[in-house]
Amino acid sequence: MGKTSTPVHNPSYKISDEESRALYNWLSVPRFVVVITSATVIALFWYLRIITFDPFPVIFILLPAEVIISVSLYLLMRSGRWSRQVLQANLVVDASAIAIGLLLTGGEKSPFLPFFFLVIISAGMVSTLMAASISIFCIATYSLIVVTSRVST
Repeated sequence: MGKTSTPVHNPSYKISDEESRALYNWLSVPRFVVVITSATVIALFWYLRIITFDPFPVIFILLPAEVIISVSLYLLMRSGRWSRQVLQANLVVDASAIAIGLLLTGGEKSPFLPFFFLVIISAGMVSTLMAASISIFCIATYSLIVVTSRVST
């Protein structure tokens, strides 16, 4: 009888630079799909007068800034240095962009709240600590949005 091994969770395991680059490349596809889809849906809903917020800051400032920062981080990633840190930084940028997007698109009533879950899932692919950190950031940010919107009304 052969000895079977069971995978053991190693909390000190860190994703390698090569794994970081591969994961970054893989996560870039949904990131840009979300950006393009968001811009298209917001523009279409604005044209059909379904939304009540001003779409221009989101379409012409926030989404282009997200793309510029992501491309800049991608170029830094290609240099081969700081791969894990660049991957983690981009997740923080994504969560921050979503938080700003929520503020610009209706606050606590924004239809884009589920985008936080995409970033949390993406962070979970990097590490448990990153998923926990991004989750705490998303909860704190959304809580702040709710509190400020209720205080201002």
